Amino acid sequence: MEIKKLEWDSQFFGFPVGDVFLENDFSESSVFNSDYFSFFQVRSRMPFDIMSDTHSLSYMETKILFYKVLKESTNSEEGIIDFDDSPFTDDSLYDLAYESGKYSRYRQDKKISEVKFKELYQIWIRNSINKSFADKIFYIKEKENILGFVTVKIKNNEAQIGLIAVLPNAQGNGLGKKLLLKTENYCFENDVKTLQIPTQSENILACKFYTKMGFKISEQIIIKHYWKNVF
Repeated sequence: MEIKKLEWDSQFFGFPVGDVFLENDFSESSVFNSDYFSFFQVRSRMPFDIMSDTHSLSYMETKILFYKVLKESTNSEEGIIDFDDSPFTDDSLYDLAYESGKYSRYRQDKKISEVKFKELYQIWIRNSINKSFADKIFYIKEKENILGFVTVKIKNNEAQIGLIAVLPNAQGNGLGKKLLLKTENYCFENDVKTLQIPTQSENILACKFYTKMGFKISEQIIIKHYWKNVF
């Protein structure tokens, strides 16, 4: 099976990055060798092992996509601020973005530097603010401190949360629930009836939280990272 080059990722990391999606008829005897790609990822809905003389496994995760069919809500949205109504320019959103990505493969794979992880999420925030990655950003503020935020994108009559996080010292106070309910209400009011949230099975607290909020699992994808061997 051919390894497909990811152009944006290759430009971002500064070296060739590849991607493979394995179909259900994948044979475990397949061999993936390439002197061209410094790094490639393999994705599959089914458990798999591959062989490679040129690359070694560095990290794996199970990506989970949660979904919920939305209904009209009467929950209060007190304290939730629309970024469009009250934008700001400090680094608070960056800190929250790093928090939202702490379980992501870009943070957990030790082959990826913290500098590149932070740069990636800074780009994500900037593209959320300029409406490329998100239609809305909602946040919670206490005095002058931004405690939590969520981004949401609507496409083809479905909505998906991009980033959601509450600062560690503010967790356990129901702020994540308020942000999620605000997002659900925003989607429902815009005639969007389905909301999706991606996370990782390794993020146990997030999985429990989304399940408690009425979300169900629609898809699970195993992702493995393979880096070129250095001799």
